[in-house]
Amino acid sequence: MLYRRYRKAGQLFLLVGLALAQMVLTTAAVHAQPRASSLRHDQFVNTTPLDATIYLATSTLRPMFQKQLDQQIPGAFNKVLNNLVGKMPEKNRDWAFQMATTLLQPSAVLTQFTPQQNGLLTTVRLKMYANDPKPIDTSMLIVFSRLDSATVQVSAQRVNASPALMSGNLTTFHIPVGQLTSVKTTPSCGDSALALGMKIGVSLNQQSQVQPRSQAENLAAFVEMPSSSLEALGSSIGTMQISKHLSATNIQVGVEDNNLVVTADIMFDTSIKLGSAKTTMEPQARNGNLAVHVLKTDVTVFQFFTFPNNAYNQQVEQSLNARLSKAFAGKFYVTDAGIGPNAHLPCAADDSLILQGSTKIG
Repeated sequence: MLYRRYRKAGQLFLLVGLALAQMVLTTAAVHAQPRASSLRHDQFVNTTPLDATIYLATSTLRPMFQKQLDQQIPGAFNKVLNNLVGKMPEKNRDWAFQMATTLLQPSAVLTQFTPQQNGLLTTVRLKMYANDPKPIDTSMLIVFSRLDSATVQVSAQRVNASPALMSGNLTTFHIPVGQLTSVKTTPSCGDSALALGMKIGVSLNQQSQVQPRSQAENLAAFVEMPSSSLEALGSSIGTMQISKHLSATNIQVGVEDNNLVVTADIMFDTSIKLGSAKTTMEPQARNGNLAVHVLKTDVTVFQFFTFPNNAYNQQVEQSLNARLSKAFAGKFYVTDAGIGPNAHLPCAADDSLILQGSTKIG
């Protein structure tokens, strides 16, 4: 009789405790708190605003969601249990609490965390004790939407016949860099669970200042920059000095055969145009920054004669990398770079620059 009584009390805990745990879980596992909206147009002062998509990986979000459950279950259990025991006669409260905490050792395990077209299907298995023969499975669809240019709204929807623990808006999380333009889940996109459409202010001018990184949570992620953004990036490079008398101006960036291609006018003493140069480069990651390795340079003079000229490849590579080291500093830590889709991000466009690494969200 006593066991059945506490079993019933324990099941009540499961419903209340799960609700509390899921409320923390759906902060996108980044300890986020609601923040005031900010358009943050100052981020684009002296920079070029580029369209980009930040993809958050399922493998990173899932264990962090589980961590939040693990942290919240004990406190939620004690709170519910204290409320139940508090309704008993005072002389029975201590032994009742001790017996309940001895018999009931609840746990919650995230058993499903799958991107769907309209959200993340999340299933949690709840047990009252280690070998509980009748665990409770409950599911919900976690939905993400754009609240404003800096904030993602997290909501919950009921799934089929699963207990309706909560619904509606739950919490928000903050994007500390760039401006948020869209939010969507990414089924059938490799490692990605969530795609954040962004406008990010980038400057490759050598005088630009590197912004310090936010103290928000560091999450494994990918960045996709479409070809249109790469084209806009060229205007941010400015003039590159190649040698004492030679410089490159009117710099344009594009993609060709899975490589980056930079075209530029070659000037003598800044006033005499000698011709144009086309430099083919392989994108790389160096010390957490985007970098390039120059493969070859072709020079065209008088618009008719084109010939290879690799004499200044090293100088061009050093000059470009000095600028590229500032492009995503404080925004994204780069561990790998390439052109087009890969096994981790098969949904990327063929001519997009793909960066792998981590970013700050909180």
